[in-house]
Amino acid sequence: MFSNDRIIKLLSEEFIPVTNNVSFSQRQQDAEGEFFRLVAEQGHYQGRTFPSDTRQGLYVAAPDGTLIRSLNTTDRNRLFRMLNRALEIWKSEDRTADVDFAREIEKDSKYHFEFPERGMALRVTVRDLPREVDEARRDDRFNFDYMWLTEAEKLSLVPEGIEAGQEFAPADQIVRRIARFHLIDHVRGESPSWKESHIEVSEFTCLVKSVDDSQVELEFKGQVKAVRPPSGRVNPYTNLKLDKDCGIELQLTGYATFVRDSDSFKQFEILATGSRWGTTMYNFRGKDMGPAPIAIAFTRLDPEPQNLVPPKFVPWNYMARDYYTANEEK
Repeated sequence: MFSNDRIIKLLSEEFIPVTNNVSFSQRQQDAEGEFFRLVAEQGHYQGRTFPSDTRQGLYVAAPDGTLIRSLNTTDRNRLFRMLNRALEIWKSEDRTADVDFAREIEKDSKYHFEFPERGMALRVTVRDLPREVDEARRDDRFNFDYMWLTEAEKLSLVPEGIEAGQEFAPADQIVRRIARFHLIDHVRGESPSWKESHIEVSEFTCLVKSVDDSQVELEFKGQVKAVRPPSGRVNPYTNLKLDKDCGIELQLTGYATFVRDSDSFKQFEILATGSRWGTTMYNFRGKDMGPAPIAIAFTRLDPEPQNLVPPKFVPWNYMARDYYTANEEK
């Protein structure tokens, strides 16, 4: 939806876009959470507690929190119409809100996550691959997430003394983090992370292609298979029953170039391709169960503020060394 050219143009030219995780915003006890709730409680789900209390959606509001328009949709045409109508309303009214943007805001630490110092951020892009299907299932949408590595994890990929031709396995927490939290079908909606028990195959190796005084070049290969058994749960909005398993089976390839002087990667690319099947509660695959081809790409980002968006599953402390044994079934 937000990959649509006309929506990108409209948002970038006429609005100040802000995005946040509604699971945090509607609960966090700070000024940011209070402002979101002020806006949301004027909108499409105001006061709702059933079938859930979510305030998920798209809101257009004035700086003082006055709601102009809102809806919850994945339909780009509905969103485009809503944005244009909101813009018409904004331009037709005298808006002179007095808002103090400079005041100090004490953040709710439970819902704010700091990028690890000298770590590495990756953008994770997920999309369907071309296939021979009927037009009703043809879809060019894609979605983003972000992955973080600590400085220690980043440097563990280029251990001291490595030589060209050497092959080694990255730290297990990196491999499992990729498998559990980032090889997820978010193309059209939202899916939960995999549990440890869902991971049937998780293999990843680094091959040292070349080494000199200035840089190290690596090649990545791997494979992951994850399967979630049917839970029997029912989507309270659509009555879709999760009575079949869902999963992914992917081959991973990639490359990276590490620069010794800066202790950083100037290139880091991983591509996972293969099949996905089944559906989760909210990923809109009920009429597209597959198997069908999917691709998930990981690309290094410069450590600039707009690139340091917390990963979707970071609240569960996915960088902790003991996470995978202490919280196996989280």
